[in-house]
This record gives sequence, structure tokens and C-alpha cells, in this order.
Amino acid sequence: MQEMLVAADGLVTDYSSCIYDYLFTRRPGFIYAPDHREYAYRRGLCYPLSETPFPVAETNEQLEQSICSFDEAAYQGRVEAFLRGKGSIDDGHASERVADLIESILDGKEA
Repeated sequence: MQEMLVAADGLVTDYSSCIYDYLFTRRPGFIYAPDHREYAYRRGLCYPLSETPFPVAETNEQLEQSICSFDEAAYQGRVEAFLRGKGSIDDGHASERVADLIESILDGKEA
């Protein structure tokens, strides 16, 4: 699956969590969920679809409209806000922070 996400220029999915992996590519992601109210009621969702950065379509026509009127700048802003709101930091220093934390725990500086 990861190889397919890397190769894709865009993603259309329903409730698959792969869209959250795909989010890190910053490429366009769209949700097609004609039954999302019933699905959310019966199964639950981690986040309401309206709180994600992805355009949500309930019909083929809405999906087509979302794709045709896609606004890259607005989408990127929603992606960054969503990631910030979830505490995601993608700055290339994660391993360094983890190593520092492990060292501080081993040195008895952190409980």
C-alpha cells in the first residue's frame, strides 16, 4: 500500500485510514462517502469528516466538482492546520529528539 501511495498523484477513498498516511505527501486527497452519516453513527470515526482537510463528496457529481475546483493553496493550508492541531511535527529532527529523550532517561534526568 505504501508504494501505491507514494506513486499516486491524488487519492480518492472512503473511510480508509490510508488517507492519513497519504496526508504526509501533501498531495490532493478526496473522500467519497455517500453514506457517511450512517457510517459515523454505526461505526464511529476518529474525526468528523468535516474536520479533516479533505473535500468530502456524497455523490459522484460532488466528487467531480471537488476535483475540478480543487484549490491547491487552500488545501495546503487545511493540511498544515490539521497536522498542527494534531501535534504532528515534520521537521526532520524526530530521531534526534527521540535519541535525546532516551539519553536523558538513561542519565536519570527524565522520569
